Amino acid sequence: MDVPEVLAKKKLLYCIGNYNHQSKMTTKRIARHFGVNHDLFCTVPFHPAYLDAQNDGDIPGCFIRWYGVKKKRFSFDPTSYFMDSIRDSAKKVLNALDIHVQPEDLDDDN
Repeated sequence: MDVPEVLAKKKLLYCIGNYNHQSKMTTKRIARHFGVNHDLFCTVPFHPAYLDAQNDGDIPGCFIRWYGVKKKRFSFDPTSYFMDSIRDSAKKVLNALDIHVQPEDLDDDN
């Protein structure tokens, strides 16, 4: 895979939007196809309410409403899956920028 010279020494992340975790084209399969490290992928899953927020120009409001949503243990919840993916993507972006945030810095109490 040819990488432009300007990007050759830069840290890269690949963000896949409108991602469907049930598709046969998983991030692992895409990474293998292109010969890149799977850890360089972040995803923004498809979520109808997020799409509506985009169309309405209210993405911040969407994230504010969903801020406290946590992963559910024994059932699949699209909103908790979406927010977990967004949190994971944000961590990868911060690490790529060498911005190291401690988990306690992200607590609601601050």
